[in-house]
Amino acid sequence: MEDMHDLQSVIADTDPDSWIEALPTYQRDSILQMRARGVSYDEIAQIWIAAGSSATAPFSSGSPPSADPTFLDKLRTEVRAYLCGEKRYEKDRKQILASGKEMQTFVVGALAVAIAPYVGAASVVIAPIIALLLANIGKVSLNAWCAISDKP
Repeated sequence: MEDMHDLQSVIADTDPDSWIEALPTYQRDSILQMRARGVSYDEIAQIWIAAGSSATAPFSSGSPPSADPTFLDKLRTEVRAYLCGEKRYEKDRKQILASGKEMQTFVVGALAVAIAPYVGAASVVIAPIIALLLANIGKVSLNAWCAISDKP
């Protein structure tokens, strides 16, 4: 799978915190403050979801992710499907690889837009969580993450 190999390079060649840097300031600053206190990417994702509608209501048309205790698992499953080669995301992966400049911003946005309908949340709500997942993946490798994460 050429797409997966190219995505693997994009993720492997990227500093994990640069995924967070790709977020808008109002999201990035909160996450970076937690990182400075030693909070892990996974813990921040849980905190972000638990913040619920107070932090995300202006951007979402559905119920807040905090209403669904399996939301993060659903999101991880879709990110895995996207990054690990599931056919329904093939066109989206090709667009990412053709994007060129500002790769992190484009990747986070493209994943959020493609995955949002499958998890029932607005893309702007899930973008920070996707950036956190990508940062976490960057600490290992895409192949290793695909091998150890649950299959969609």
